Amino acid sequence: MLMYFADSNTIGWLQIVVPTGVTLLIMLFGGWALVAKYQQKIDDAKEDIKELKKDVHGVQMKLTEVSTKLEERTGNSEAKVLTRNSPLALNDYGEKILKDSGGDSFVITNLDDLVSKVKAMNPKSAYDVQENSREVVRSISNEQRFIPIKDYAYKEGIDLNLLIVVMGVYLRDLALPKLGFKPEDIDASDPTKKS
Repeated sequence: MLMYFADSNTIGWLQIVVPTGVTLLIMLFGGWALVAKYQQKIDDAKEDIKELKKDVHGVQMKLTEVSTKLEERTGNSEAKVLTRNSPLALNDYGEKILKDSGGDSFVITNLDDLVSKVKAMNPKSAYDVQENSREVVRSISNEQRFIPIKDYAYKEGIDLNLLIVVMGVYLRDLALPKLGFKPEDIDASDPTKKS
């Protein structure tokens, strides 16, 4: 039988290496356990964020619904004159006040001027044409030629902004083809519909 006797140098070396190695292994396993623990916390946080996003989206939808109902009840909202379709379209009441106010005749009579004002705003999309049409009608609402529209709004107790919205949608429908767009292009370029 062969016996191995370690000398004092080997024993001294082993007394340093073995405890150091054991300590390093303990630290390595402890570090791995700590990383695993925090990785689980990160995974849990990601799931919580996904759930929060769903909750926020649900709250946004409910808030929009409540806001729309509130606007409908106050009587001065766009919901009173527009359908909920996309793109925006006039409902029966919107069509009625457009015709009764003379807004349709006003837009037709001034169409070239109004379309040139929309074009001057340099619309890059059908959505821009929609927004610019409303802005053009709003911008001319203090001109002399707009007084009959204002008189109608006053006599009927209608918010002038509703007539501006109605006339803006009507102008948009007439301006889109003149500017090289189609109504269905509106949703494609609407920034509020981007995900």
